[in-house]
Amino acid sequence: SLGPRRCFFTGRNIYRALGGKVPIGLLTSSVSVHPIESFMSTDALDDRTCGGTIEPIATMKGASPVGPPGSSSPAAAVSGGGLIWNGMIAPLMQMRFAGVLWYQGESNWDAAVKYVCSFPALITDWRAKLGAPKLPFYYVVLSTCLIAQHWYRYRFVNIRNAQLTGGQKLANTAYAVAVDIGDKFSPAKALHPRRKLELGRRLALAVLKGQYGHDVVAVGPVFDSVAVDGKNLRIIFASGTALALYMHATADSNTECTLSPFDVSSSPSEPWVRAGRVTIVGSEVILQMPARANASATTAVRYGWTQWAQCALYNNARIAATP
Repeated sequence: SLGPRRCFFTGRNIYRALGGKVPIGLLTSSVSVHPIESFMSTDALDDRTCGGTIEPIATMKGASPVGPPGSSSPAAAVSGGGLIWNGMIAPLMQMRFAGVLWYQGESNWDAAVKYVCSFPALITDWRAKLGAPKLPFYYVVLSTCLIAQHWYRYRFVNIRNAQLTGGQKLANTAYAVAVDIGDKFSPAKALHPRRKLELGRRLALAVLKGQYGHDVVAVGPVFDSVAVDGKNLRIIFASGTALALYMHATADSNTECTLSPFDVSSSPSEPWVRAGRVTIVGSEVILQMPARANASATTAVRYGWTQWAQCALYNNARIAATP
């Protein structure tokens, strides 16, 4: 489900990184403007275990049905469920693949809770039908979108979080972040950003690391923990993902990083507000709390929690952190 251009650039980067010694075959089966349920078989649509990531209903005594509220399966009552699967995916199940590249999620922007279940259900089902239970699955964390209805209540932020939450529940999955390489001036109003070369580079890094064992940094800075540091917050990032941290404006940004991408909330009952000054110290980020606010054990922090982040945190691989 990766468009032909992004698929090509990913394959080309892999081929070059392997010294031209490994043939790279690419097959694309993609269609726009369809929810994930269209790519799911009947088995996946009826899966009440979310791809084996939770216990089956029958073994959960006294538990309510799993999955999204009001449904007994990930894709209950979704129009077009299985449509693309039947015509464009099922015929490929007799083939043998080295991995899957997946770029989808925009059409599920208003159903992020379901996506957390549907995504691993799809991955597990595809692997089972291909007879490859460990088949690597690489996916793209969505880019920006400037179409008016998608701005409402940060809906793309929620689906990005659902992609990460659902995808990381399974082994042999990896992601490439695209949140910082949107396209404000795209004729498609940024739903299909034109910076496909960079996305292909990031996907190729994920494949080279996961598939071929290359010692490369394939993701942006990955959050590890947060600690109170006097009146400030100290954010620690995972080892190996936080070398040479720096802040930089995202593609087509209007602000050039004049605004912090971090928000803080003093307690669950307090609103989110923009953090103050951001200071980078080695592999850590020090956040200055806003005026009249102090850091404490109840302080929450979030990053890039907006449809179009104007500023992002990068590492030495020139990859942004995910929201």
